[in-house]
Amino acid sequence: MLELIELWELGAARSVLRRTDPMLTLKQLDSERYLHLEDMLGRPYFEPKEAYPVNSSKEKRRGIISKSLSSEVSVVPPSRLLSLIAQALKWQQNQGLQGKTCLKDQIGGEEESAGSSSTSLATPMTYSLHKQIKLGRGGTGKTHVETARFFPDGQLLVSGSVDGFIEVWNFATGKIRKDLRYQAQENFMMMSQPLICLAFSNNS
Repeated sequence: MLELIELWELGAARSVLRRTDPMLTLKQLDSERYLHLEDMLGRPYFEPKEAYPVNSSKEKRRGIISKSLSSEVSVVPPSRLLSLIAQALKWQQNQGLQGKTCLKDQIGGEEESAGSSSTSLATPMTYSLHKQIKLGRGGTGKTHVETARFFPDGQLLVSGSVDGFIEVWNFATGKIRKDLRYQAQENFMMMSQPLICLAFSNNS
C-alpha cells in the first residue's frame, strides 16, 4: 500500500485499501494501522519518515514481507519458467499480437510445426535482419536520430531527432505511421531542444 502511494498510483492504492478482503480484515482487527494508511492516501505529499514506523524503512519492510512469504513459496525449476514463457508467446501468437516466427526469434530453436506438441528450447538463438528503417526525414543529412525506443507492446518504434522531431514508425513496414492523422499531414510532434532520451509511462 505504502509503495503504491509513494509511486502516486493513488487509484490503485484506494481500490486495494477499500475493496480487498485483507484490507477490510485489517480495518476490523487493527483499525489504527488501517487509519494510518487512509491518512497517507489523503496527503498531497509522501514522506517516508511519516509512512514507516520508527526504526523501519521500505527496505526493512520488504525484508520482513519476503521472509514471511519464503516459507509459503516453493522453488520452481528453471525449465518450468522457459515452458511458461513459451506458452505465453504461443498465446500472443494465437491472439495476433506476435508474428508466426516469434517462438524461433525470442526463445530459440526451430519454429513449432503443425503436428508438433513442444518447442525445442535447447538450440541457440538465431538472429536475422527483419526490416531496415531509414530514420530521419528526407535524407538531407541536416538531421539525425539521437534516440529510439520500442513501444511497450513491441509493435511501434518511436524516434527522437537532434532537431527535436518525434516520429512514430511501423517497424513491420519500416515506414512512418500514416494512420496517425497528424503525421500524415506532416504535423509532427516537436520539442524545442534536441531529443536525447525517450521513455514511456507505465500505462504506455
